[in-house]
Amino acid sequence: MGITARRVEVEAHLVDGVPSFVVVGLADRAVQEARQRVRSGITSAEYRFPGTRLTVNLAPAQERKEGSGFDLAIALAVLAVSRQAPVDAWLGSPLRPSSASTGACGPCAARWRWPRPPGGRASRR
Repeated sequence: MGITARRVEVEAHLVDGVPSFVVVGLADRAVQEARQRVRSGITSAEYRFPGTRLTVNLAPAQERKEGSGFDLAIALAVLAVSRQAPVDAWLGSPLRPSSASTGACGPCAARWRWPRPPGGRASRR
């Protein structure tokens, strides 16, 4: 018995405007709750949570995302897009920044590829 991982890209985008934090891309309630966990984790780690309009997209949009397994990728994308953490530090990890993390590809300033098991649930021991 094995698990086949499916790639999920976590994209973060900051724009000026009324401060908000939105997660889009067919995310279930646990993923939507990541907003509070990520905000708390970033501030607890003594980083600054962006005070602007923040949108996080979990792609591909047609696949349902479940659970809290995206929290780390979302937090890293937020730190990268707000230029508080160097993207190069994660180049050898399973979290692989794409070329968009440099700001070179369109309006999305941070994008992470995150492996996801089928059905959106990670195996627990």
